[in-house]
Amino acid sequence: MEHKTTFTMVSYNRRNQVKALLESVLAGDKVPEELIVVDNASSDGTVEMLAREFPNVRVIANRENLMGSMAVNQGIAAATGEFVFASADDNVVDRGCVRELYDAMLSHPDAALVAPVMYFYDAPDRIWYAGCDLNLTTGLTNFLTELPKEKVVETTCAPNCYMVRRSVLQRIGGQDVATFPFHHEEADWSFRASEAGYKNYVARDAREFHRTPVPKYKSPIGSGDFSIDDPMRAYYHARSRALLARRHAKGLSKAVFFALFYPATVLAYVLICAVQSKQHLKTSAAFVRGAIDGVTMKLLPPPPPLLDKNGAPAPSIS
Repeated sequence: MEHKTTFTMVSYNRRNQVKALLESVLAGDKVPEELIVVDNASSDGTVEMLAREFPNVRVIANRENLMGSMAVNQGIAAATGEFVFASADDNVVDRGCVRELYDAMLSHPDAALVAPVMYFYDAPDRIWYAGCDLNLTTGLTNFLTELPKEKVVETTCAPNCYMVRRSVLQRIGGQDVATFPFHHEEADWSFRASEAGYKNYVARDAREFHRTPVPKYKSPIGSGDFSIDDPMRAYYHARSRALLARRHAKGLSKAVFFALFYPATVLAYVLICAVQSKQHLKTSAAFVRGAIDGVTMKLLPPPPPLLDKNGAPAPSIS
């Protein structure tokens, strides 16, 4: 049985990268039947370029930057395909990527999400992500960087680029905009899917290339993959780490995290920001504010279904 596939992307002031990603998707051996770009009020001519060069792409042009999770929800809710390939705008995919993700979805009916193996764009033989282990006791995320031996393997969650089963959204909702507007929004969604009985996978032969800096050394803490030069990102990194544990860690695991590992990792990251960040104390202070807010702010319940019983966008999204 064939399932309609939708490609959706969130864009923000990366006109040339948006073009490159769309071209790579259109050059694949399975081209999605539907293509959607959600633009977060770009000022670099992205929307005009899309109208001129990709007239068959549906563009949702936001009047302001709604950040990651809200815009991802917009794209997935607008999709009409059962399988939705969602991507950030700083990627390109190889010819077989969409086909491999699609085939993995078909062969694993319990999949909520299937991600490709993600390589560094500037070091295309080096793996950035081949699955991850997110430990709720330590709060640390470890990206696996060895190619899986099996064709499809389980993972805790996936960042940046993944195919989701749209019908899952009718049961668990979309990404939690209120709690995780930035950082760990995909992890929270993946945990909620797992708690509902679904699984998350990586498809070994699906290849994506991510425009992220190639690290010069291995971070001593987790994946180390957040911008220490951006106070806003530092704030949400710290806040979301605490909120994820508050929602999904249980019993002794949660107690150990907040009593031991969270204070230790906050101190470590604050010192890293103070020493290595271009904004030094400003970034460190933002991280501390995020850590405090993550522990003290009210934790709201997960969002309602993103789609109604007929598969149409819920009123809050449409």
